Amino acid sequence: TNCVEGYEVSYIQFYMWYLEKEKLLYQKMNMLKGENLLLRGYCWCPIDDADSVAELLSGFQKKRGGTVAKFMKIQEHPLNPPTYLKVNDFISPFQDIVSTYGLSLIHI
Repeated sequence: TNCVEGYEVSYIQFYMWYLEKEKLLYQKMNMLKGENLLLRGYCWCPIDDADSVAELLSGFQKKRGGTVAKFMKIQEHPLNPPTYLKVNDFISPFQDIVSTYGLSLIHI
């Protein structure tokens, strides 16, 4: 057995978690566009949260000691943004259900 964050788990379970984490990391990295030594990614965030995203990027740079070039460019595009609802006291229980069980996919 192996001790991970205070829990005893088998080596097999530990390596399964490790491989799952690595797989997800590579899936996300494959979504980035590469040019020479630069990896570029696009995302959508609400305008109200743009400052907190910029702070998060600069904090990542300070914490890791590497160089993170942050280019936040707000641009118009023909795509519709994803549905975004700020979670309040009324929506919170429903959001907890969706976060716990995921979205139902009904195929007819």
